Amino acid sequence: MDLQVQKSQQYLNTTYDSETGFVALTEDGQTGWPTIFGILRALQIELGIASPSTNFGPATSAAFTSNFGTLTSSNTTTRVTALVQCAFWCKGYYGGPTFGTWTEDIDGGIRMIRAALGLSSEPSIPLKLMRSLLSMDAYTLLPGGTDFIRAGEQWLNGQYLERRDFDVLPADGLFTRSVQEGLMLALQYELGMADYDATTGTGATGSLGPKTSSLLQTQGNVAPGSIDSVRKFVSLFQIALAFNGYSVSVTGSFDSATGSAVRDFQSFMELPQTGIGDYQTWAALLVSTGDPNRPATGLDTNLPITQERALSLYNLGYRVAGRYLTVSGKAIVPGEIEILLDAGFSVAPIFQNYNNDASYFTKDVGADHGLQAAIRARQLGFKSDTIIFFAVDYDAFGDEILTIVADYFGGIKESLAKSRSNSFKIGVYGTRNVCQKLKEAGYADAIWVSGMSTGYSGNLGFKMPEDWMYNQIQEVGSLNIDRNVVSSRARPAKRENINPTPLTADSGFVPFYWAMVKEAVLAEGATLQDPVRVSIKDASENVLFGLQRGVYDTKTWLLYTPFPETVPGLPQDTAFALASARGGYFQVSTPASEVIGYEGDLAHMAATAQGVVIWGGAQGQSAVEVGDLGGWGLDFVQLWVNYKISGDGISIRDFVLKYLGASGTEAESMGFSQSDIIADADGWLVGTEIRNGAPIDDAVRKTFLERIHWPDRLAFFTSQRFGPTTRDTMITAISNIFTSPWPWTAVPREQFLNGQPNATSTEANEFAIAATDRLLALAARD
Repeated sequence: MDLQVQKSQQYLNTTYDSETGFVALTEDGQTGWPTIFGILRALQIELGIASPSTNFGPATSAAFTSNFGTLTSSNTTTRVTALVQCAFWCKGYYGGPTFGTWTEDIDGGIRMIRAALGLSSEPSIPLKLMRSLLSMDAYTLLPGGTDFIRAGEQWLNGQYLERRDFDVLPADGLFTRSVQEGLMLALQYELGMADYDATTGTGATGSLGPKTSSLLQTQGNVAPGSIDSVRKFVSLFQIALAFNGYSVSVTGSFDSATGSAVRDFQSFMELPQTGIGDYQTWAALLVSTGDPNRPATGLDTNLPITQERALSLYNLGYRVAGRYLTVSGKAIVPGEIEILLDAGFSVAPIFQNYNNDASYFTKDVGADHGLQAAIRARQLGFKSDTIIFFAVDYDAFGDEILTIVADYFGGIKESLAKSRSNSFKIGVYGTRNVCQKLKEAGYADAIWVSGMSTGYSGNLGFKMPEDWMYNQIQEVGSLNIDRNVVSSRARPAKRENINPTPLTADSGFVPFYWAMVKEAVLAEGATLQDPVRVSIKDASENVLFGLQRGVYDTKTWLLYTPFPETVPGLPQDTAFALASARGGYFQVSTPASEVIGYEGDLAHMAATAQGVVIWGGAQGQSAVEVGDLGGWGLDFVQLWVNYKISGDGISIRDFVLKYLGASGTEAESMGFSQSDIIADADGWLVGTEIRNGAPIDDAVRKTFLERIHWPDRLAFFTSQRFGPTTRDTMITAISNIFTSPWPWTAVPREQFLNGQPNATSTEANEFAIAATDRLLALAARD
């Protein structure tokens, strides 16, 4: 608490409490807008304004000019003098011992304030200085400010305050919107532009428009050896460098320090390192787009990029394509990523579902968007550490950035973390201020600046974030793209960062693969409650358990594919964590009956895969192993049983050739139909990949990639399971199902025979030869 500020508050309340329009102040000794507004209302009352407000606008300015013009010791009133003293105390300057008495203390305070602002030292308060006093502008260096920026603010005040539209800048060393506007006005004045004329729409506006750009290109170049004369372009260029974070003094001479800073800035902004202040460098210093016509190698577009379009854009110099993950009509389409990679592009994935208003920014929405993004990025093949950029496509103000926008990104972060086996980085697309604050607060890993939004408050008075990757600078309607400057720090996804993904025969996405990606992310997310005790492999097994539910979860099956927490000797806390993760996943999982796009028996496939994951796949072996029993092994026993029941009058070979791998109701009843063969082959292949460390979605991807037709997967299964001498090994292995004396084969075989006689060795051999011939024929698409 400041005692003098409290005395000022008490004076204002005592003096003006009964006046219409005055709002009583809390007497807490705190300088802030309420106190400043109290002084302003009191001044408006003294000036005869009927309806005091919190705005020092045209009416207040006119009344001040009419009543005083300039405040001095001989041109004031007792009450106005007291208000000046209140303002002094709020600014941290001595206001004198007695309210209402203009003493040498006030004259001294005015001189100190004017000196701090870079103004001449006469003890007077003109209109613009009075307006500055009744603001929260600081006149001393503030935390985060620099002496170089403060020197620039002071120089601008001293040089241009007499111009009609140039207001007093703070002297706090901070680069802000008003400071940027002051620099732009100064530059326009040096370019010979008059004060703004609202009638004609011409003159200095404080923004970089076409007229200013044109004049700057012809008049503004500065280079080593340049010295200010009548025009002050070197000083303004040095100030612009200081405002952009460089330690450059205002000397008016283009010295070696200025040249070094220019080259550093040009390198940082991906400009040619000429070391001179040319138009492109000026523009980059002054506005978030820089020169929108400068070369750019990046683009973003909401339309799919065909092969023809990719080649055309590549020939125009583009190398990085920003494309949307979701939303029909603008999302990446099947085959597009491969087209881009083949054409020489890398890809920057973007997620935006509206996100163009504050109402879209909540933690729940962020969590939903993060989950959508994680699932779709994995479906499209983007590998770990790929940066996904999430859009803040509106002008978020400072107080919103670390509240609602941060909440939104917090939700994204939580949901992306669910993708444990394929972790993604968070990028933010937005204004300079949005990007910088979210990056500093740990909500984002990468920055894509919406530089085209030059009028957004978040791009005014903020330097370019130090680790920006992309800067969107220009819309090209004829190409339906936005042009983006790409920083050397950018990390777009290249071919080595993107897995190829399976496509259907007509080049569409594979629904079953996409479904398994979704289930993998959900299952991995359920392990986050204890990621130390519950592994990614456990998550993949949970997906298989989920798909088995209702069909392959009887007591018998759970002896064959037991829940992991039932393993003897497992610590209780580990068992609890495993069971909890599976239970959490089951609450959000998709039942096998609702998964679309799979040709086989999905529950059967999951049970087969689970058996391989737990017991192994016996790759290349001629003997039947435990991991075979949940798939093809006992399916052959079922087919044999149905032969014994229904095969009177038909040979073993004819029965096998007729029903093995056939489709239709009758074939399904025989125990080894086409859907079972597909499930057995896929289950073995997927289970082998999971057992070797692949998450379930990647196991499916590898299984289906370039083998979208099930006979191709069956052929791959037979070659992998039975080795190079496939036919001979298959015959031996299938026969072994019926002849093996080992308990792990004999006991379940007896259960599946269900009272029917087992095949003799001769029958087993005949059965195995026929089954082998049939499977190999199906695999060859005969």
